[in-house]
Amino acid sequence: MQSRCSTNFSPIIDKTKKTLNQWLQRDLSLKGRVLLTKAEGISRLTYAAQSLQVNNTVCNTINRILYNFLWRNKTHYIRKSVILNTSDKGGLNCIDFTALNNTLKVIWIKKYLNNPTSIWNFIPHFVFSKVGGLNFLLCCNYSIPKIPLKLSNFHQQVLLAWALIYKHNFSPQSCIIWNNCNIVYKRKTLFLNNWFNNGIIFLNQLFKEPGLLYNYSDFTKQYKVPITPKEFAVVFDAVPSGLCMLFRGFYSAPPLTLHPPEVLKSPLGNFCFTSAKQLNSKIRALFQDNLVSVPSATFYWANFTSNIDWKKVWSLPQKYFLTNKVKEISFKLLHRFYPAKHYLTKFKADINTSCTFCQKQPETCSHLFWSCEFTYRFWKNIHKFITDSIFADIQLYYKNILFGFHSFDVKDRDAFFCVNMVLFIAKFHIHKRKFSNKKPDFFVFKLELQRYLNLISASKNTKAQKTISICKSFGLLT
Repeated sequence: MQSRCSTNFSPIIDKTKKTLNQWLQRDLSLKGRVLLTKAEGISRLTYAAQSLQVNNTVCNTINRILYNFLWRNKTHYIRKSVILNTSDKGGLNCIDFTALNNTLKVIWIKKYLNNPTSIWNFIPHFVFSKVGGLNFLLCCNYSIPKIPLKLSNFHQQVLLAWALIYKHNFSPQSCIIWNNCNIVYKRKTLFLNNWFNNGIIFLNQLFKEPGLLYNYSDFTKQYKVPITPKEFAVVFDAVPSGLCMLFRGFYSAPPLTLHPPEVLKSPLGNFCFTSAKQLNSKIRALFQDNLVSVPSATFYWANFTSNIDWKKVWSLPQKYFLTNKVKEISFKLLHRFYPAKHYLTKFKADINTSCTFCQKQPETCSHLFWSCEFTYRFWKNIHKFITDSIFADIQLYYKNILFGFHSFDVKDRDAFFCVNMVLFIAKFHIHKRKFSNKKPDFFVFKLELQRYLNLISASKNTKAQKTISICKSFGLLT
């Protein structure tokens, strides 16, 4: 099994790895590399994964290649569980291939149920008809090793993917006899077509009184179903004593015949098998919910400032028509892996940690972006520029540099839209001056701001048009 799976995917994985390694020669942003993992990586693999079983070894290999590319085959600065988050939760919208593979299997179920008698589905239709059909099986509390069928690896993975997100809320009224992992005969679950077709589906139909099962004569008289004593003995002996004990405390007389449940009518089935927009990403989110975690940086910053609305903080860069390189500076600062010299000593101890600008103090992020004498002078000029041109009554603190401004009156919304934009471009200016061995220069910053506004003024992007409209109202665009 493993060799066949490896044979199917190894050529695609090798080609993907080679292509991604070629892109490492470019100076791409984090979001640019995330986009490439999807365009050049995952897109090559999904076609095969739609109709083939993908084992855990292959999934882990693919994930390792994609995440190593994201971090340029170097140190992983953020946990995988964090970057799987959406951008409004501090992540990078990365895709876990295991979750994607499970999503593709659920999508296969949707396509099958839309047309189960299609020529493409006649083999699975024949196989699953022996246990009541796939529509019924997915509603059952099944265990794949106990199903009395010889299933292909692909169909086993389909059933496993569904079992990972379908929650069985046990109740005596809804406990199904067939394909139930708790009701077994010779270590296999039961399914008797004659009983099923005559509406004998739920466990409470086997009880005539609380906790008391029918005998053979009473059962045949009650349901008028032609069954053999052997079938009766197999089914009734398979009911575990624990379930009988449950029915002693609860009993309600069921109707003589019932219709089998359908997965399409279940809440999850209605969610997964509709024609809603972005259905794949919504299903994938169900699988990734158990994989993601809250960024550890949020707990660190909570020690210094309170009442941070992290959703607004993480979402703020998405409001602007800025390049990913500009947004990335804030992302690195918030996640605490900006390459300041003091931080780099974690990986190389013998480097000079003196500040690039003042050469006096150790270069930490807070020193580089705030307390350095040259940076502080730069922020004083920025503050004067904001009070003179945008909003007069404003104070600038380091927390505003990191998180932006979020608490203000509605009437001042446009002003703070401009202020936050200025802060993004100012942080990027400091970053560029650090790596060009120059000190922050307010006059150069003003030229960069004007160049940026002139550049996006011809754009038809809605974010760009909003930015230009607001900046014109404050006289920032000359």
